[in-house]
Amino acid sequence: MTSAAGALYAATYPTGVKKSTDAGDNWSPVNTGLPQSGANYFVESVGYNGTYLFAGTQSGIYRSNDGGASWSVANGTLTASNAVNANKFYVFAGVTMAVFNGDILSGGGIWRTGNNGNTWTIGHSGMGSNAKVFNMAVNGATLYASTNVGLYNSSDNGLSWQPSVSMNYACYGIAVNGNNLIALTAFGYRYSTNGGSVWTDATGDPASPVGGEIAVFDGKIYATVVTSGTTTSDVLVSTTNGASWVSASTAIGPIDITALNEFLVDGGLLYLGALFDIYFTTDLNVGIGGAPAEQAVRIVPTLFSEGFLVEGLDATDRAQLELIDARGRVVFQQPVNTASVRVDRGPIKAGTYSVLLRDARGARLIGRVVAE
Repeated sequence: MTSAAGALYAATYPTGVKKSTDAGDNWSPVNTGLPQSGANYFVESVGYNGTYLFAGTQSGIYRSNDGGASWSVANGTLTASNAVNANKFYVFAGVTMAVFNGDILSGGGIWRTGNNGNTWTIGHSGMGSNAKVFNMAVNGATLYASTNVGLYNSSDNGLSWQPSVSMNYACYGIAVNGNNLIALTAFGYRYSTNGGSVWTDATGDPASPVGGEIAVFDGKIYATVVTSGTTTSDVLVSTTNGASWVSASTAIGPIDITALNEFLVDGGLLYLGALFDIYFTTDLNVGIGGAPAEQAVRIVPTLFSEGFLVEGLDATDRAQLELIDARGRVVFQQPVNTASVRVDRGPIKAGTYSVLLRDARGARLIGRVVAE
């Protein structure tokens, strides 16, 4: 999945790219110009770089600059087959990087373009020919790439790579959260607080994973678990910067849990593609900037029909209250310049909302309300 200009895009195999303009409630196909085989569109990935959408297909890379309404080939001389194709797209310092799902000897690896796919150049110099790239992340000016033969880093935006001497074994996923690196490796999940010089084993993680995806969202780290073949079995979450993990897959169906795909962080939502469905989660308890809400703040009533009162605010002239729905969207805003504020029901629909106070110190969660 990817997001662009307020819309979501998903690569749905074998039915091509689908687009949603209402946060995933409804989807429509946008495949005009993509290679077709009978009724099928063999699209493996979709990404966005701020100017173009990119689709990785079994026939090559295609691009669109009109929101997916039309696509044209932008593959150059890159390998394209059902075994080796663009599996993921990343953008670092304005450069689009396509990660292929084959080893470098077979035409895989990382390919980079600075001109929206007009030309592609090698983005895996320094990696061995047997390397297969899984995932990329950035920390400041340093790029990281997780591969089947270890972790690599680059200080020139992917023009050249150096192997990590401290992780010369399979690394399926790499993420950055604050000062920590978090890695999904063949020996379990590990984390580093010093840029990868030393790694520490996590707890609660699978002993010998053979794959997985990783994402940082709202101050937490999420990872899918693969312990045999390509079948997934769980989603884990860490609230300790990678040091410990617990299951977070309660709402995922028994069939979908066996075929989880990639994450997408889009504003206040974390999406996860699965076999038949797309799941999302939002958690405003972690990762909101600014100081904690004052203990004196009170919301009455928390279950309301006509409106509610927020008391005990330490508000400034530029503060405002916000209501956030279950999808992480701001559905209501009201300026605040007094210690007590009345919020009238008005257009607020029935549902559960998080109440945030946003001022110069950032956004602070002050409670939750339920509109009858």
